[in-house]
Amino acid sequence: MKKQVLVVAVAAALAVPAVAMADASIYGRAHVSFDYLDNDGDYSATNVSNNSSRVGVRGSQQLTDDLKGFFQVESNFEAAGDSNNGRLGTRNTFVGLEGGFGRIRAGYSDTVTKGISRATDLFGDQAGDSRNMLNGIGDQRFRNALFYTSPKLGPVTVSVEYSTNDNTNSTAADSNDDQAYSLGAVYREGPLYIGLGYEARDFANGTDNKATRLGAYYDMDAFRFTGLYQAATDAADNDLNTFGLGVRYTMGKTQLKAQYYWTDNDGTDADAAMLALGVQYNLTRQTSFYAAYAMTDNDDTATYRPAGGGHGDNIPGVVGGSSPSIISFGVMHNFKFDF
Repeated sequence: MKKQVLVVAVAAALAVPAVAMADASIYGRAHVSFDYLDNDGDYSATNVSNNSSRVGVRGSQQLTDDLKGFFQVESNFEAAGDSNNGRLGTRNTFVGLEGGFGRIRAGYSDTVTKGISRATDLFGDQAGDSRNMLNGIGDQRFRNALFYTSPKLGPVTVSVEYSTNDNTNSTAADSNDDQAYSLGAVYREGPLYIGLGYEARDFANGTDNKATRLGAYYDMDAFRFTGLYQAATDAADNDLNTFGLGVRYTMGKTQLKAQYYWTDNDGTDADAAMLALGVQYNLTRQTSFYAAYAMTDNDDTATYRPAGGGHGDNIPGVVGGSSPSIISFGVMHNFKFDF
């Protein structure tokens, strides 16, 4: 009898933290590729690259019948042993509340504008990622920020996001001169996704930029068709118009995909285009293997690269007028453990 009581007591003790943490999980992605890099000049080499590998913990707790609290701490990790990414919170990290009013978070996170390119990019975190052509505008995370997402209004959600100080300093500049804001709406209904976002940064040193982004995809049988348009103004007051089209075909566990992006830069001879081609084999829902080829074609003063955005390593020594390229063989494994 005493043994039975002891067993029940131990089981109860172990069950308490399990119940308390029932809505928590550890998750992440390990993503490594073997690449051949060529700058169309005097550089060519093979390389092993870590591509936005990450690990995080997230959880939620029902506070009242109508109110839920949640948190997330997400960090990069170096899957290829190339650098020290040991600091916590290097990726989307926040705490927030959710209820009938929608969802509000505070911390460091992607914006709704960035989410539009992530939803429509067929080569995310791979060679040929669309961020290589978007001029570094509209694809950063906001730090020291508040994020609000509305409840679903039919198939539409609306987001408003404000950074008091989108700089590495912990205290905001006078008059919030380093502020930034993003707002947008997303439509999801059946096979159709449409996202519209606007983002602006107002820095004390005058390096302001802004972007309006429209992206969409449509699933039709085994095909996905994607498109993106961005009108941006950079710190030098250049107007940058970027266009992108993509198509993916799925047959069983294999996906064939291609996308083409081009940027019209009102600077002198600064236009560029990028082509990406790939095949991906999804062994399971968690593990995928792929091969990809990407290249950029630069005007005389443009130095766009087909790798670097999301893909861990860049191509060095790219000069104006060149056509750098990359061949990449990669593996991605997603993991999640609930506790």
